[in-house]
Amino acid sequence: MLKIHYPDGRVLNGTAWIFAKRALMTAGHCIHNNSYGGTATCIEIYPGYDESKGNSKVYYADKLHYADDDWNKDDWGIIETKEDIGTDCGYFGFSYTVSTNWTIVNKVDRKNRKIK
Repeated sequence: MLKIHYPDGRVLNGTAWIFAKRALMTAGHCIHNNSYGGTATCIEIYPGYDESKGNSKVYYADKLHYADDDWNKDDWGIIETKEDIGTDCGYFGFSYTVSTNWTIVNKVDRKNRKIK
């Protein structure tokens, strides 16, 4: 489960899947959504979250990439973490050729949990 913090103050849930040691795939609109003020300011990652138990280590997004935030186009996003989430939790492989330009968002200010 993702907890996505947006510039307008909303905190919404999303999903992603781990495909490498430090990378997750999600929808581009989870990373950047003009309806909520733009690019997420913080994304908390709870792998294998079980609401009935509430037991999951939290990881934080370090870098964000997205191809498009339009649900009808290339709605792809990649979340990078500093922590080795894939080794901790396991991950799927992934291979794809992308011909779309990606927007790269800078690193996260961990102290304030904000993406610079």
